[in-house]
Amino acid sequence: MKRFLFLIPYFILVHFGLSSFAQRPILANVANTQDYKGRLFQYYPGDTTVSVLAYSNQYYFGNVIQAMNGKLYCVGQDYSIRESVILEYDNVAGAITRTIRMFDVYGNALNAVNAKLVQAADGKLYGVSSNGAYNNNACIYSYSPGANSIVIEDSLPLGSVENGLMLASNGKLYGMMIANGANAGGIIYEYNISSHAVSTVFDLPTSANPDGVLTEGSPGMFYGETSYDGLLHGGTLFRYTLATGAFDVLHNFDFNGNFSRTPILATDSKIYGATGDMGNSPNAGTLFSYDLSSQTYSDIYDCTYANSNNGSYPGDLFQASDGKIYGSMTEFGTACTCGTLFQYSIDDSVFKVDLYMDTINATAGTFIEYRPWIGSGISDVPVDKTNIYGKTGAVAIDMLNPAPAYVSIINLLGQEVVKIDIRDASVTIPVSPSDAIYIVRLTQGSSQVVKKVFVR
Repeated sequence: MKRFLFLIPYFILVHFGLSSFAQRPILANVANTQDYKGRLFQYYPGDTTVSVLAYSNQYYFGNVIQAMNGKLYCVGQDYSIRESVILEYDNVAGAITRTIRMFDVYGNALNAVNAKLVQAADGKLYGVSSNGAYNNNACIYSYSPGANSIVIEDSLPLGSVENGLMLASNGKLYGMMIANGANAGGIIYEYNISSHAVSTVFDLPTSANPDGVLTEGSPGMFYGETSYDGLLHGGTLFRYTLATGAFDVLHNFDFNGNFSRTPILATDSKIYGATGDMGNSPNAGTLFSYDLSSQTYSDIYDCTYANSNNGSYPGDLFQASDGKIYGSMTEFGTACTCGTLFQYSIDDSVFKVDLYMDTINATAGTFIEYRPWIGSGISDVPVDKTNIYGKTGAVAIDMLNPAPAYVSIINLLGQEVVKIDIRDASVTIPVSPSDAIYIVRLTQGSSQVVKKVFVR
């Protein structure tokens, strides 16, 4: 067997960061044509086209996730009869293999197409619907992969539901609603999976009306956006501390009509996010960052007439294993009538349009990092067939089977210092110039190898 050595000096790692040696991630997303026909596609950053995994002339696709079984799931809508469905894409079969129509306990069709699914530790997928059981109130539902129906978990308070739920480090689910609560500006609510109980944890300010999903930074520290700031201005970036109930506005957006999105906490400890309708005239969206240490807000990119060829109305952002942030412009500009896919490098602050979506693929949603080999039957990696050991300043991995694998390296503080996809039989990954102990987890197919490694 021909073997390859993948070696990168430590000074390159320090100078350029971990993202410089990570191989190109595989990203997955959904797109819909203007006549509501859905597309599920994968994409290698830097390519000039996307690869359509599945398409439908019947269903409009919502945001996609990859479950623990390796399959992709998204909430869609059958536009012929206006019913929501959960679509299952089997990465081994290469096709949509299951369609679950979503009905509440009274047999009413749910309206859940805009809500993202999230998978909890119990293996179930959880989502929200703006209508459902219990006098047609909004509801939380669950779906067990492989089942043919959903389960209504509980009703939500009166009000509107937007994008979905966040799984927090405490194992509970958190979401936001608009137009309800003590201030009629919406609420932050909690769903306890163990007790099947919904409770309001915070009443948002008047007219806050959040559209996005919460993001957790450190445990119990939630970040989110509102569409308004309580004074009918352009919305806010906020932080909510679960333990104390403190609600802190980190930044007030300056323009009217902000459609809030879901912020992310990137590896440089900055918050990155997008607004759907803000920026220099015309208001067509903005990408921004917020430095938590210096409490500094910065515009990354404004969607304006001058930049209209790059698209407008950005969706949620996603940071991939290469360290870059990816997203999509979900509407059109002067020369891109179907939107764009873009990337932003946090190392050199460069915004770049990767490609213009065509009339077949149209606009896109939120990216995920796709690992198509999970659950694909790739040969297991027994411990005695994989050698993981420490070298000077690095972790070395020798695999008998050079099939694609995913490596996660964690230090003794519990911090993931390396996450990388590898495809070579022999790999050397720089980690530290001094003595240190790391936990290395290698995943290949359905098998995992976990080993403690001492690096000198």
